[in-house]
Amino acid sequence: SALGEWEPLPEGAALVEYWLGQLSKAEAAALRALLDAWPAALTKAEVAERAGYAADGGGFNNALSRLRTLQLIDGYGQLRADETLAEGIPR
Repeated sequence: SALGEWEPLPEGAALVEYWLGQLSKAEAAALRALLDAWPAALTKAEVAERAGYAADGGGFNNALSRLRTLQLIDGYGQLRADETLAEGIPR
């Protein structure tokens, strides 16, 4: 009752689609690149290349930072989509 009314996040593929719909273009592109590589990790440069951004660009770095804050990705040297999204990754 302390939380009041709330709606739980979807699960599986619906969770992935939910987050992709909430993210900016750069954030979504980076997350898609990491989801496509799952379960492998990628370097920041690899993610940037696959997402179509410059690895040293401020917008791209801000996107990675926000994805970490939202706990959608893990890591710094090697980046990986968070395992909570794994069951929703299309194969």
